[in-house]
Amino acid sequence: ALASEPGRGSVFTLVLPLTLAILDGMVVRLAGQRFVLPLATVIEAIRPEPGQVSATTPGSEVIEIRGDYLPVRRLTQVFGLHANEDRPVHESLVIIVESESAGRVGLLVDTIDDRREVVIKSLEQNLHPIRGLGGATILGDGSIALILDVEALVAPAGQTRNLLRGLAA
Repeated sequence: ALASEPGRGSVFTLVLPLTLAILDGMVVRLAGQRFVLPLATVIEAIRPEPGQVSATTPGSEVIEIRGDYLPVRRLTQVFGLHANEDRPVHESLVIIVESESAGRVGLLVDTIDDRREVVIKSLEQNLHPIRGLGGATILGDGSIALILDVEALVAPAGQTRNLLRGLAA
C-alpha cells in the first residue's frame, strides 16, 4: 500500500509472509483429482483383499488388519466426488493414518501417485475454511492439489459429509 501526504512524505507498506510452511506429503488420487495427505500421519498403505473391508452399519465400514478392526472413511463420499462409486474396494487402497482424536483410521483412496515435499498455501484468504482441507499446493506440473486435514477427516462421519460440494465440481 502507498500513502502520501504533500510536504510530509510517503509511506510504503509491504506485506511479506513470515515463513513458508513445507509439508512432506503423499499425493493420492480420488475420482481423478489429486490431493496431498501429510506423510507424518501415515502409518501404512494396503490394498485390501476381497472381504477385508466390511460394512457395520449403513454408511460405516471397518477393515480387519492383523486381528484389529479399524474404521474406514471413503474420501470420495466425504468430499462428494461421485466418480468410480461402483469400483470394488479391493481395487482401491486403504491408507492407515494416526490421529490424536480418533486413533488409527483407514482412508480409502483410488491410487497413490507420488511422495514429495510441498509448500502449503492457505485457502483462508480466498475461501471460508473448509473442514477436511488444510490448504493447497501447486505441484511440479503446475496443477493444484488440495492438502487434506487428517484430524478433520477422521471426525465422526456425520460431521464431514460432502465437504467439497461445489468446490470439486
